[in-house]
Amino acid sequence: MVTRTRGVDTDTGRGHTDTNTRTRDMDTDTRTRDVDTDTRTQGVDTDTRSRGVDTDTRTRGIDTDTRTWGVGTDTRTRGMDMVTRTRGVHTDTRTRGVDTDTRTRGLDTLTRTHEHGAWTRTHEHGAWTRTHEHGA
Repeated sequence: MVTRTRGVDTDTGRGHTDTNTRTRDMDTDTRTRDVDTDTRTQGVDTDTRSRGVDTDTRTRGIDTDTRTWGVGTDTRTRGMDMVTRTRGVHTDTRTRGVDTDTRTRGLDTLTRTHEHGAWTRTHEHGAWTRTHEHGA
């Protein structure tokens, strides 16, 4: 059985209820399907999604990306040129500044600094350091 109402667009069938609400003037699209919610606001460049037990949240105006996946947890936080990713006990953090890329994985840290043709690379825990300046 399928029931549709034009203003709100509610579909009932196959053992679940889908609700689709759209507001076009303000560029807002909200969809709710059982426990899944997908909300998009394109005027202010924001895309927020929540999907059941797994959560996927994206905010593109301020550049935030958060993902959480069930047991094998994958969490990403993206904002201000910083990415943090956690998978189980494994954490990978990246920070990208003006010319600096810092990456941390567990006990190992990799730092790259690139500035006007010179860059430095540092790797701890199995340590090596490399410095490169002006073609040297």
